[in-house]
Amino acid sequence: MMASGIIVGLFTITFLLNCRIIHGGGYSSLTNKESSNCMKGMAALLIVFSHAHFYSTDLGLLKLFKPFGFIGVSLFFFYSGYGVMCQYISNVKYLNGFLLKRFRSVYIPYLIATLMYTFFVRNQNVSYTLLIKNIFLMDRVLPFAWYVPVILVWYLLFFEVLKLINDPKRACVIFLCVNILWYILGYLLELSSFYYNSTICLTLGCFVALKEEKICRVLSKMMSLTVVTIAFVLSIILLAFGGGKSDLAYSICVIIASFTTIVFLLSLGTKIEFNGAIPRILGSYSYEIYLTQGIAYSLSRQMFGNQVSLFWVCFLLILAMISVILQFLVKAIKSRKAYRSV
Repeated sequence: MMASGIIVGLFTITFLLNCRIIHGGGYSSLTNKESSNCMKGMAALLIVFSHAHFYSTDLGLLKLFKPFGFIGVSLFFFYSGYGVMCQYISNVKYLNGFLLKRFRSVYIPYLIATLMYTFFVRNQNVSYTLLIKNIFLMDRVLPFAWYVPVILVWYLLFFEVLKLINDPKRACVIFLCVNILWYILGYLLELSSFYYNSTICLTLGCFVALKEEKICRVLSKMMSLTVVTIAFVLSIILLAFGGGKSDLAYSICVIIASFTTIVFLLSLGTKIEFNGAIPRILGSYSYEIYLTQGIAYSLSRQMFGNQVSLFWVCFLLILAMISVILQFLVKAIKSRKAYRSV
């Protein structure tokens, strides 16, 4: 119980101490490079701690994180859509080699993390057939790795649409239509809702990249901040009280909450900037933290499942260590490939 309180306290203090008031005017700090990197780090932790209930029943204050994992996912999706659209707008040759670069950045860490999980997590017997399916993204043994095929499909869609029409505005309309169709198909095919619930933020990120100055100018007004804050709070209340009625109700509530969360953070970002050394370090390892959380949780439960404090100390140490190792291995592989291509 005390360990969970310390974790929640440190998370909250880290967030509050690294916020400062700004006068952004025509832009939101949510999208600048420094703040976005810091936000990714906090988003990764939010997702990780929201999954704690899968591995521990004695959560204490960490129960507070359980309903809010979607906020972290929404941020990751938003930054993915925003990032690729911004780079496309600023560089006409951006699509050259786009798919290969994106595939490497997403798939190589996933593959290494999958092998780590397969060979280092005890009592996890994985057949060669299942491992091959994981390599080709036909199945997933790595916990919470659903994000990988979703984001790769999104990058493929982004590439194909903009190669075909070469018009960012029309592309955004197509992304929105595909997004809606994906929601409908996902529900009708009874896919797990996490495959589509927050994907609206990918399209939202593209729209913001196109109209950022106009959007932020509107959202910087105090009246706008008040309205979106109320909308955000109401969407969380709706999710809490209406999301449990059915799978469809839950998906609709998450879609609304994901959208309002990003708009709220964009508006808040015109008044407050989030930036600091610790969040910046976390941000530089955000994808690795996301991928290795299942490994850290599983090993910690096997070693200290009934000892709560030791469980969380072990978890945090393993998560930090494996995240650093994973990034080191990925960089080593990429640098070796770059050396060979010279």
